[in-house]
Amino acid sequence: MTAATVTAVIILKLTDYLEDAGGPVMRRLIIATAFVLAAAVGGYTQTGRLATNSSSPSYGKEQADRGKVVYSRYCSKCHLENLKGNCPSEDLSSTSYICAAPGNAPPLTGASFMHRFYSVGDLYSRVKWTMPVDKVASLSVEDNLSVVAYLLQANGIPAGQEDLKAAAAMKTMVLSRDASAGLGWHRGPVNSYGLFVGDAWLASASGIPGRPQRWDTVADLYNKVRTTQPAYDVAGLSTQEYLDIVAYLLKQNGLPAGKEELKNDINLMRNMTLDKGFERLFNGKDFTGWGFVVGPNCKPRPEGCGDTTPGTTFKIEEGTILNTGSPHGYMYPLKKFWNFTLRLQYRFDPYPGMESDDDLFTNTGYLLFITRHDVWPRTLEVQGKNDFEMSLAMGANESTFTFDDAARIRARKPVGQWNSVEIVSKDGQLWTYLNGTLITHVTKHPFTEAGYIGFQVESGPVHWRNIRIKAD
Repeated sequence: MTAATVTAVIILKLTDYLEDAGGPVMRRLIIATAFVLAAAVGGYTQTGRLATNSSSPSYGKEQADRGKVVYSRYCSKCHLENLKGNCPSEDLSSTSYICAAPGNAPPLTGASFMHRFYSVGDLYSRVKWTMPVDKVASLSVEDNLSVVAYLLQANGIPAGQEDLKAAAAMKTMVLSRDASAGLGWHRGPVNSYGLFVGDAWLASASGIPGRPQRWDTVADLYNKVRTTQPAYDVAGLSTQEYLDIVAYLLKQNGLPAGKEELKNDINLMRNMTLDKGFERLFNGKDFTGWGFVVGPNCKPRPEGCGDTTPGTTFKIEEGTILNTGSPHGYMYPLKKFWNFTLRLQYRFDPYPGMESDDDLFTNTGYLLFITRHDVWPRTLEVQGKNDFEMSLAMGANESTFTFDDAARIRARKPVGQWNSVEIVSKDGQLWTYLNGTLITHVTKHPFTEAGYIGFQVESGPVHWRNIRIKAD
């Protein structure tokens, strides 16, 4: 994991909001902050994956001489023949490297330049994918290698016996081993974020008042990083390096480490919430923390005939809970809740020959305030049935509420796609949301104490994931 890469990610997270934050002055401030942050954490290490097999940079003298000619032709008009650039009003300390004024360019020699890159491979990627600025990526591989060789020579690194070659070995050619001096980087934490319970609010999301949270799950963040970073070498890192970067960002944003490393499993990551203050109810792997009551018109055993195991009714399938639809019953977290915000995603499966969503009669629901288990218990049910989502079912005739069916129709996504549910209970009132749209507001209901929340099985298969709750 390189300092340049982490810097790119931090800059990504901050500059995503530049249009809202306002103009070039804010851009310079944000980029400066990103580099300062990267420098401050430059010594971070990841136990078990320390840098090994590193080597000194190697290039040929004649290769560097050729690079000087290429540099003079394509680079010197911005960075000048002496490589000192033209940044008269910029701060170019070892922890800040900015030259934002139009027409200016930073120097390509000195500590502030060399400390930007952990390895020759990082420097090469920067040159290859971002230079020359007026004709990006127009040079040949050999020309880019020659320019890098010239830059190494100009920064006092002695020539070797062989020319620099475009190969993975460049990433082992370390430019700075002194983390305290700037952005020297050691491969890095045990990356143990596979089992965390989420309480994260990523810095960039909270940095602008009124801005909604940028990422809902770790999967969202991981996909953003691995498909767009580093900006000068998109998708240029290994899978493990991208996982390490995400683990590092989670750590820096206060998420506690778990017992296992973050793995390249998108389905599991989708159950790792980044919602501030929320507890994850489903870990993406098993039914830890859940209870069951399954069997038509049954109380749970030993009092009645109800099965208290998942049986064939509930299954774990690719990081989701699959409610198979039969026999009737429900699963529930083993905690009671009164004031809470429950969030989750669900998906209905289409069946062969189905002509439209109107042909689907899959039925489920969310059974609130259960104090005595039964099929069915006394409950306030938020309907999950297709075409009736987020309305009320059981308990509706004892409640006072409004229901916006037109909003429901606009908000719902087609069968086969994931929909988001939010249910908010506060001091005897209830609000239900479908994909962020308010559907039902209950101003009065008959329940007065905390209870279990049941995820109902009634008919047809339903998938659930990213189930989390914040108790108030």
